[in-house]
Amino acid sequence: MDKWVSLLTGGALVGLSAADSSRYRLSVGFGLSYYLIAAVCLDAVATPLWPIANKKTSTRIKSLEHLHDVDVIDVKARRKVYWSNFASFFLMHVWGVAIMTALLWAFEGDEKATTLPPSPGKDQTSTFYYSGSLWASPELSQRTLSAIFEKASRVPEEERLRVIPSSPPGIEAMRILTTRAKVFKSSAVQAAFPLGTQMVKVASRLWHDGEVIVELVPARLVFDHDPLLTTISRESGGVTNVLVFVGHESNHPEKRMSDVSKTSQIVAEAIIQATSQAKLSFSYDQSVLAELTVTPHSTGRLAVPRGLIHHMEWSSAERARIIRTGE
Repeated sequence: MDKWVSLLTGGALVGLSAADSSRYRLSVGFGLSYYLIAAVCLDAVATPLWPIANKKTSTRIKSLEHLHDVDVIDVKARRKVYWSNFASFFLMHVWGVAIMTALLWAFEGDEKATTLPPSPGKDQTSTFYYSGSLWASPELSQRTLSAIFEKASRVPEEERLRVIPSSPPGIEAMRILTTRAKVFKSSAVQAAFPLGTQMVKVASRLWHDGEVIVELVPARLVFDHDPLLTTISRESGGVTNVLVFVGHESNHPEKRMSDVSKTSQIVAEAIIQATSQAKLSFSYDQSVLAELTVTPHSTGRLAVPRGLIHHMEWSSAERARIIRTGE
């Protein structure tokens, strides 16, 4: 709203310096209008679209082969939803560009001024992912995730920790990724992820090469009450930024070492989850299950990923949901 007032009254525009020139003022106004209308439309359609895209087939699973057939049906259904909505959104975008271009041609005579308006659209290319529960929440729309990510990104640098493979806790996390895929996994995990070893290698390479960036962020500086998420990630420009929310560290030496070990495990799981969803096009449910490929399992038993345990420990809402539903 402040930019609208400045634009109409001739005031200074912070972040829109090109609008200070009379040549670009009209074109920036049209571009800003297009951007704001597109943002409202995106939020309006994204929220109801989320549960549709994550709807599962309500069919009883009889065998592993039947599970594969049901998964194929779900993939085809999501693909149909994607392409049908993509076509409609693309046509709406074409109409929006056509209307804005017609207005520019009608009211703006300077050819150079017409090169500015499309530029704000590049901000809409980021995609957000998250982890922190056993089920996908329809309340966490792209707009909500964007707000959480931006708030976490504004946390002072001295409060955040960039996790890199060459220093703790990144060394331990990389060790987990490179060794855990080679050790024993339950038959259920092996059947669910027959290419699990290759998937872990891809995730490790992407992190090592800087295509996946991981940071630890104190949850208390982002969430007012119970943390909604364990991790949140943003895919933009081919780079996946993963933010892992952590709690208060203990002053007790043994507890601190335990926290480092747990954090390393959570980081390893977060890298697998974010990479499989952002880079390998896994669904939310599949990416959460993919964390099992780096979770230590005992003979005959499946272990719960450390990130999910961590989330249940600090989220009273999650504990209440599990007690209420039994899931």
